[in-house]
Amino acid sequence: MSYTWITWLADALRAEGCKVKEYEGWKDRGRPSSTGAFAPHALLLHHTGTKTSATNPCPTLSTCVHGRSDLPGPLCHVLIGYDGTCHVIAAGRANHAGECNGNGPTYAGDGNEQMVGFEIDYSGSQAVSDVQADAVGRAATAVLRKLKRDESYCRGHKETSTTGKWDPGRHGASDPAYDMGEVRKRIRQRLAGGGGGEDDDMPAWVALTTSKDQSIGAGATEVIGFDHEASDSDGAHSETSWVAAIRPPTGYGKAHFMCRVNLQDGDPGALVRLRLLVTPVDESKSDSTDGYDDAFLGEGGGSCHVWSYMQGVGNDRRYRIQLTNYGERAVILKGGAEFRAMLFK
Repeated sequence: MSYTWITWLADALRAEGCKVKEYEGWKDRGRPSSTGAFAPHALLLHHTGTKTSATNPCPTLSTCVHGRSDLPGPLCHVLIGYDGTCHVIAAGRANHAGECNGNGPTYAGDGNEQMVGFEIDYSGSQAVSDVQADAVGRAATAVLRKLKRDESYCRGHKETSTTGKWDPGRHGASDPAYDMGEVRKRIRQRLAGGGGGEDDDMPAWVALTTSKDQSIGAGATEVIGFDHEASDSDGAHSETSWVAAIRPPTGYGKAHFMCRVNLQDGDPGALVRLRLLVTPVDESKSDSTDGYDDAFLGEGGGSCHVWSYMQGVGNDRRYRIQLTNYGERAVILKGGAEFRAMLFK
């Protein structure tokens, strides 16, 4: 009986452009070998059945790690949140596939033995977010590239189940909108170097920086004030007064944002939240926040924090970074900050 630990998983996902969070202890997490073998040659997609949103992007993380009263964890290897984050939770055998019917290149029998499991955290009847759909394609490609398999080795649970499972759904059990044929088509394009879409091209890039210190008071919310731009020939914004914001060039629909901050002199243990702030160019609506990430200040009141985030974008919007200091002392954004985006068509 063969039992493999896929400790390469997080690195493979990052190499494909995924936003990755590694759950503590994932490299040693898996069902014991007494429960069965684990020698994966394929990938299986599921949905959690839980409604998610931008403000509650990954509510089933703990359940997927630790399991339920009727089914011990881990319940998958990767959980993909509504915000596109790929939570890597296990490297060994997981309880996700059950009995397999032998669909496609899989064989009839123990599905947990032969397949890596992805849970997409959404209800199955809501629409997945753009960044979540993109993350699924990238993460699936990463696993199949590592396994040296083609797109046919990605299956939906509704294809392999012997008990009538319908995941991943999207708009309901009777609606084939989450078409596995379309999923496999996009994986094939990514494996061939096409980036998962016929209209993908080389990405444009932009980096906003500042070397100035900025203070965020106790309980205060501030937007980072950038003052310098570097970008490629496509450009990133049209107004000098808006150098603090990234405005995607016309024709670009996705962005992989990255923000780096160096926080100092704050309240030890305090939370500083980074948010992506979105503003319509025509100012027809007030600012709104999209994704967010949390930095917790260390014993010295500081944290060097890097946040990456994949997001659908438009030329009619500007994107900035907003910080909220939940501590009882002011925190200094020391030595400036960097806000970068890779923009894709």
